[in-house]
Amino acid sequence: MKINIVSHSAELLTSKESLLEQLKLCELAGRTCYKTEDKITDDSAGKFIRGIVERGHESVIEHGHIVFKFIGSRSMSHQLVRHRLCEYSQESQRYCDYGKKGFTIICPPDVATNAVGIYYCKPTAADSWFDEKDFIVPNKRLERWLNNAMSDYNEYLYWKANGLKNDDAREVLPNTTKTEVMITANFRQWRHMIKHRGLNPRAQWQIRENFLSARDQLVEILPDIFGDLYVEKED
Repeated sequence: MKINIVSHSAELLTSKESLLEQLKLCELAGRTCYKTEDKITDDSAGKFIRGIVERGHESVIEHGHIVFKFIGSRSMSHQLVRHRLCEYSQESQRYCDYGKKGFTIICPPDVATNAVGIYYCKPTAADSWFDEKDFIVPNKRLERWLNNAMSDYNEYLYWKANGLKNDDAREVLPNTTKTEVMITANFRQWRHMIKHRGLNPRAQWQIRENFLSARDQLVEILPDIFGDLYVEKED
């Protein structure tokens, strides 16, 4: 039996060039409101939009859109899709056959830190778990996590072997199962999600870290829209 543990992540898919062009589009939208299009220059967008954000006129920045790919557990994605002003495309447990693709999960840091890797269970070694270097896993909490995941995965394989389609076999897969989600949302919605998921100390660790990572990437390219989110209290 083999189980792969991967890390959660947030990958920006929209190019820097596209984001900067969209920033200019937002400036045009804002200046249309005030009829100050004549003040547009090659480098006027940043300052103008920063002022727009400071004044709370955020409908203007709904004209820009960003795409990220989040990797995390199914429990992360259940929280993510509650943000309804987004478009989502998610890894489908209905169409993905994990009997063929293998089983990949997320491990909370409270169970084990730096647990990313491939683990093998050897029945001949009293069902002990070994890492890629064939070293036995000494962490009892991680061993139990792997055992729980293995038990669910074995049930999935059993039902697949006994005629159940993916539609129903997936019912036994745990929330720790890895999933990938592409998310498209406008600039304003990304600000909202970063505030409520990334800057909220009560948010679940995984979704919080993904949104903080998204913020860090966006601040580098669009500081006039997202830079103030560093000032917000995080802890």
